[in-house]
Amino acid sequence: MKSDFETSEKRHLSADSQPDMLPDYSGGMSEAERALLHGHVDGEVGGEGDGQLRGERGDATGGLRAELGAGQLGAHVRAALAWHESPKRSQGWDLHTHTVFSDGQCTPSEAIELAKNAGIAGIALTDHDSAQGWSEAEKRARELNMPLIRGTEITAEWGHTSVHILAWLYDPTNEALAELFRTTRINRVRRTKKMVEMMGKKYPITWEDVLKQAGGTAQTTIGRPHIADTLVAKGLFATRSEAFLGPVSSKSEFYLPVISPQVDEVITTVKDAGGVVAIAHAGSFARNKEILSDQDIRHFADLGLDALEVWHRENSPEQRVRLLKLASRLGLLATGGSDWHGPHGKPNLLGENLTDPQTLQAIVTRGVLPVVE
Repeated sequence: MKSDFETSEKRHLSADSQPDMLPDYSGGMSEAERALLHGHVDGEVGGEGDGQLRGERGDATGGLRAELGAGQLGAHVRAALAWHESPKRSQGWDLHTHTVFSDGQCTPSEAIELAKNAGIAGIALTDHDSAQGWSEAEKRARELNMPLIRGTEITAEWGHTSVHILAWLYDPTNEALAELFRTTRINRVRRTKKMVEMMGKKYPITWEDVLKQAGGTAQTTIGRPHIADTLVAKGLFATRSEAFLGPVSSKSEFYLPVISPQVDEVITTVKDAGGVVAIAHAGSFARNKEILSDQDIRHFADLGLDALEVWHRENSPEQRVRLLKLASRLGLLATGGSDWHGPHGKPNLLGENLTDPQTLQAIVTRGVLPVVE
């Protein structure tokens, strides 16, 4: 099934989109989530921005307004909620991190070491549109006995919405998925080079400067964060976030979109490669004016979507409750991840949002790759 907006102009936030303004909903469980867990909720999904949930496609909630009390919550969602509420909860997994092989600032080895020192139960490496950091991460994880899930964050689009998809434990030799990654990286490089060329007329910045900041290898996924880092390195801005509020912003005169595959293509390709699929920060208005509707998510669930990333700093408490209800209604898993990029730039802290052990085990049983231990 193709998007209703497939032929419309693609002026969405790009694949490497860092929100221009970063909200922070990374605190503890909200009262609304506790009420959901204990059955004291009304029948409305509602919540922040409900009127903006892709209303062009009909009822934004897709008919999923049925009351979901504790007795009606799916087993996985109920267990995940209970784990997040518990003050004595066991160690969790951070299933969303980035390294120098995309827009992160640490090597895969450093990410493994930091996660080990932080006392996190396990970590997933999910660089943008690439599996190039896997071998280094696997080697260091085995040396430190640090459990590792190998994954990727894949950029896709659905109408006017830029969608990030977390893919875990897939077969990296799958040619269709490898070709999808290659095409996306080529499109991004072309777009980023053009942006740098335009920006170079106003700022002392070259493509060679950006490549130097990107580091990694020829397979590193290059995007706007590397332009921001270059501007910081030249002393033009104090931080990556500050640069994203200026010339690197999606509202900047230098901004260009990047062409990405459709969400349904990504889901089916990852599933064919034996992977597990989640929509990242699905309730975040920081990245899109229009977020995925309940109807959209139902469609993706029919295609094989496994999970929704509920616990992410950009999902408001209202959106977390909405996503939890959706996950329960559609039989999806509810995960958490930090979206960590390193010690500087984005404020996200390693391990600030985690996935509970029961949900993690469900993910592991669905993937074709084993956990590195």
